[in-house]
Amino acid sequence: MRIHVLQHVSFEGPGCIARWAAARGHVLTTSLRSFPAVHDFDALVIMGGPMGAYEDDQYHWMPAEKALIRETIASGKKVLGICLGAQLIASVLGAAVKAAPQREIGWYPVQPTAAANRHLWLEAVFADAPVVFHWHGDQFAIPAGAEDLLTSAANVHQAFLVNDQVLGLQFHLEVMEADMEAMLEHGAEDLAPGAYVQNAAQIRAGSPHLARANARMVQLLDGFFGGMVARLRAGDWDAHQQVIERYHRLLFHFVSRMIPDPRVVEDIVVGTFSKLWEYRSRVTDLATLRTLLFTTSRNDSLVQMHNDKDLLRRFGKSPEAVPDGDEWVEQVIARADVYAEILKAVDALPGEMPQLFVEGFLDKIPEAEMAEARKVSTGAMTQQKADSLALLMERVKEQGAVAIKILQDWLAEHQD
Repeated sequence: MRIHVLQHVSFEGPGCIARWAAARGHVLTTSLRSFPAVHDFDALVIMGGPMGAYEDDQYHWMPAEKALIRETIASGKKVLGICLGAQLIASVLGAAVKAAPQREIGWYPVQPTAAANRHLWLEAVFADAPVVFHWHGDQFAIPAGAEDLLTSAANVHQAFLVNDQVLGLQFHLEVMEADMEAMLEHGAEDLAPGAYVQNAAQIRAGSPHLARANARMVQLLDGFFGGMVARLRAGDWDAHQQVIERYHRLLFHFVSRMIPDPRVVEDIVVGTFSKLWEYRSRVTDLATLRTLLFTTSRNDSLVQMHNDKDLLRRFGKSPEAVPDGDEWVEQVIARADVYAEILKAVDALPGEMPQLFVEGFLDKIPEAEMAEARKVSTGAMTQQKADSLALLMERVKEQGAVAIKILQDWLAEHQD
């Protein structure tokens, strides 16, 4: 996954997020008050800063950043905002951002709400009301449709979540010791006495909390960016249903390349999801999830084909045309293995592109119907489909000419 980090000041960087990204094999890039195109990243992280989210007139770059946040959310990509980053997201979503009832600087606990406890990955991070690092004078209101997740004694609004896609945190789990020292150096004027403002010595005395906070950030990042996968591993049945919703059509199309009877295809697909639940602890990320699903359905299809005595007739092939049944099975499986890689590439497309591809190219839903469902013009829908296909072709090229030819033949089969 390509994660881009927006910084507003040099001394509030990604902290332990960078270390987590490297450990998980993600590509992390950063920029300081400059903004990439949405297609240049798969997820967006927005850091803090001393500015106010309402100070568009003072900071000429702020409207452009808000436009990028708005476009990223609309694309369906994950967005994480921290402190000012969360406030900017809230502002984009129409919520008020203003001075908090109390300035909150230093080490103070946050308590989960009932909404947070409904998400296993969030409950695991915040169930024990952990002490976390705060540095803010403003506060966001909870955007319409968002879940209010955390509260503190100083300020009620500490985190929000929108559709498992957009997460805002008012506090800092990412800071490491060097980050904390940099904030103390550059923000000394913020430490005027207050009911919830610690002095520099008290903040430094809280440094043992850093490692625990960073460990919680790793949990949170795995849960949020892994999202469905992390919840599945934790035994969340709703996450299993989410996997089924996401992959059912892809697997059905895949198995159909080997098994022509739709009833048998459905049985194999349902069996695959049952085995996923049994072996969910083996799933560590989306890549291993895809591998488990496609490998399981492929192997079950292979067993079905070998056990089917009427295999050649069901494929419309006479014994003269295909004299060796085992050889025919091997040919079908070999092509299916290429289909699997193509469909994995489909699922790895950013944003809503996987769903667009399945609906538009495999299920053959009319563009007008797809456009109406998304409240866009038919022309825009046509362009979005074309963009998804172009990006898929680029990625399939890496698999060689055979994969490209199979994809082209497959798409031709689905043309009216």
